[in-house]
Amino acid sequence: MAVSIRFNKKQDKLIVTLPVSNPRLSASGKTMVIASSRGARTDTANYQGYPIFVVANAWVYRSAAIFDEEEKKNRGNGKNRRPASNDETPD
Repeated sequence: MAVSIRFNKKQDKLIVTLPVSNPRLSASGKTMVIASSRGARTDTANYQGYPIFVVANAWVYRSAAIFDEEEKKNRGNGKNRRPASNDETPD
């Protein structure tokens, strides 16, 4: 399912629908992302003739116990690792 954006003019509401995925570690490593638009997205929705763009993320903090097993499963296979920045790279 792709990101869906709908503008309800009668209720003055913007409705964004995101597909929920398996939890994955965020780039910072502080949260587990469960849904994301993965950058700016647009759909057929418009506001006064202009396309509406949305960026959306849904996450939970890593301390949530429900993600312990997912994290253990992915540990060591590189899935949950951030790329090293230049200052973290050994000489």
